[in-house]
Amino acid sequence: MVSAIQHFQGDKVYPVALWTPAVQTVTFMLAAVILMWDRVRGIHTSGGLFLFWFVLSITGAFQFRTELRQAGGPGEPNFKFYLYMIYYPIVILMLILNAFADPPPRVSDRPKTEKPNPSETASFLSWCFFAWFEPLIWRGFRKPLTLDDLWNLRYHDTSAYVVAKFEKRWNKIMKKNFESPVSVNYAKTNGTVTSARS
Repeated sequence: MVSAIQHFQGDKVYPVALWTPAVQTVTFMLAAVILMWDRVRGIHTSGGLFLFWFVLSITGAFQFRTELRQAGGPGEPNFKFYLYMIYYPIVILMLILNAFADPPPRVSDRPKTEKPNPSETASFLSWCFFAWFEPLIWRGFRKPLTLDDLWNLRYHDTSAYVVAKFEKRWNKIMKKNFESPVSVNYAKTNGTVTSARS
């Protein structure tokens, strides 16, 4: 915005100073849309958003260092310096917030279980490093595991979910195949009658 104002005032502004904020604004809007869409669908962590803030924080560190070095020189820091000093800590804060998983939704159509699988509430980093699985590993290291030590299946792995999905697609295919007319071929080949669906 500052670069656009300077451009319209007749100051020399390079195109990169105009395009960079525009692209960043679009990406921030897209990140907000993805965040809201994930919340609507009940997704508690997003690898894409975490990687977005991670890359943004790594690449922004170089400019942050440059801004600090220039501020230590002669003269007063300009307005862009103060904006970046506000912007970059917010990026770091967003990275830290995206490192943790959101709490599970209060209302869910999934049946509640006695021992929920921790992978369903694990963050993206926990998924990457299998931190959600470590308690079971240590328990198995100390003593032999029993059935009571294991968690319940994830809802997406239960037969209630899988069979319902399978039957829906199976019935759709069966309906499609049995609705098509059958044409019988009485060609003289080896004495057999072949039928084909059109």
